[in-house]
Amino acid sequence: GSTGGAKKRAPLVDEAGLSLIRERMEAYDSAREQVIKRSRDGQKAAKQAIYCLHRNDVSKAAAQLSLCEQVIAELLPAVTSRKGLRQGSFSGVCEEYAEAKLFAIWLSERRVLSLAELTPCNAAEYIGGLCDLTGEIGRFAVKAGTARDSKTVAECLETDLAIASVLQQLPLPGKTLKKLGPLAQSTAKLESMLYELSLLEWGRTLPSEVVAPDAVASTGGGGGDDAGAEK
Repeated sequence: GSTGGAKKRAPLVDEAGLSLIRERMEAYDSAREQVIKRSRDGQKAAKQAIYCLHRNDVSKAAAQLSLCEQVIAELLPAVTSRKGLRQGSFSGVCEEYAEAKLFAIWLSERRVLSLAELTPCNAAEYIGGLCDLTGEIGRFAVKAGTARDSKTVAECLETDLAIASVLQQLPLPGKTLKKLGPLAQSTAKLESMLYELSLLEWGRTLPSEVVAPDAVASTGGGGGDDAGAEK
């Protein structure tokens, strides 16, 4: 006799499971777009902070740094819960923030912040910011050299040499390793500038080419005068 109706066939594809995957992918894409958009705001604020620091507008620089910190804090939960979101835009804004914060503290205290003092930057972002800091210090040294401030130029050179010495001991990735060449050129320019200033202080002059700011500061991450165009 009949055993009843035919057994219902299971679907060939797990449609419910695929629907969940689609929802997760859409949520990830939405979070990624938000991270990219807000990271631009944070990066712009960090660049503006550097721009203001070069013009000794400390209060405005502090406000821009605070804005950048707010953006990073806002995005941190999303990039923490979705690991793939940290690389790219968010990592870029952290590196730019590290550069700006390092420069601000160096200007006011003549010291270089540690990684532990730059939460939530990771090691790679900190090293990137540290490399670019040397370019900002180079720009600052040119201004001091124009004013014949040999003491400040010496402080700039001392800092850049100390950073270069540390970086040379690290197994740096290719992108960061490429910055060591311009850093060496920058320190050589500062040494030459300091030597010429010492001769001037003794009432002697030494014929030489004018040291252009761009030549000294080519290591930096673009936080100098050009940043002003992003107002």
